[in-house]
Amino acid sequence: MSTTLQAKLSATVELSWLSAAQGGRKRAVTTSDYAATAYFAEGNKQLFSIILHFPSKLESGVEIPIQTDHAVMNFLAPELVTSQLKKDIRFYVTEGSRVVAEGNVLSVLD
Repeated sequence: MSTTLQAKLSATVELSWLSAAQGGRKRAVTTSDYAATAYFAEGNKQLFSIILHFPSKLESGVEIPIQTDHAVMNFLAPELVTSQLKKDIRFYVTEGSRVVAEGNVLSVLD
């Protein structure tokens, strides 16, 4: 895969945010972009860096976390995920060692 194509690798995802009582975020994200780490539920559970972009947040002013949300997920090192990234794969969004959201890939974009 070429470097140009890797830079464009992204996925549309659905996220279910954990409540603060479940170990999730205590405060809402106040920007349309959110950087974190994640790992796939299947495989070696290697962490990779992501940026989640919430187009609906820009349009509606909705604060995150809400129970379920949709986003575009971009990868800072796409080469770490190309072999595993596929539709319907589950993943977990983390902040440090705690999981703050569970996600599902709806489609892969390139």
